[in-house]
This record gives sequence, C-alpha cells and structure tokens, in this order.
Amino acid sequence: MRTAAEVVTQLPVPSRLGMLRFERLNEASWALLYLDPGCERYVGLPATELCALVGSPYASLMEPKARYCLHDAIALQLRASPHYVVHYTLHTPLGALNLMEVGEAYKQHNRQLLRGYV
Repeated sequence: MRTAAEVVTQLPVPSRLGMLRFERLNEASWALLYLDPGCERYVGLPATELCALVGSPYASLMEPKARYCLHDAIALQLRASPHYVVHYTLHTPLGALNLMEVGEAYKQHNRQLLRGYV
C-alpha cells in the first residue's frame, strides 16, 4: 500500500493559479518593492510602473479611504497571527478588479515589510 505522501502530486506554482507575488513596505502608502510581472495582464499596467516609490501608484488604484482602513486591518490581524488576509478593489485601466491579498510581515535591513500573494 502507498502512503499519502507518495500519492500527493506537486502543487502548481501560484502564478498558474492567477496569484501574483508581491513585496511592499508595511506602510499606509502601500509602496510596492516587487510585484510579479504577470500583473500587466490583470491590471493593465506594468509592474515597473506600479513599483515606483514616488506617488504610490498601486495605492492610487484603490478607493482613497480604503488603503488606510486596510492598513489598519492588516496591523490588527498581524497582532494576533503571523499572517493576514484582506479584500479590496483596484480601479485599473482594464476596469474594477476585486482582489484578495494574503501575506505575512517580515523585517529586512531594519525595515518593516509585507510579502505574499494577491
């Protein structure tokens, strides 16, 4: 008889499931440090443009008050758990895009960062 570990197949890479990896500052600016280049087919803008640190281009696609409420919700969740989940809408050149963001906090070079998938 085979064990369950032998039967389980390899999981697909997240991008094949429509999930995009990101890293960003843990700040209300939502300044992205990295976003999967595949975002252009969903958002209509290249990752390099969305990761610009001036003007918070990613956050500018959100409803104005939403990013601050979401930032607070993430902070609250991270006090109780090592990960968080939030839902929000981006208003992109391709239309409204409803997203679920799943991530975790981490620290690098004395900066508080978030990383995960949208």
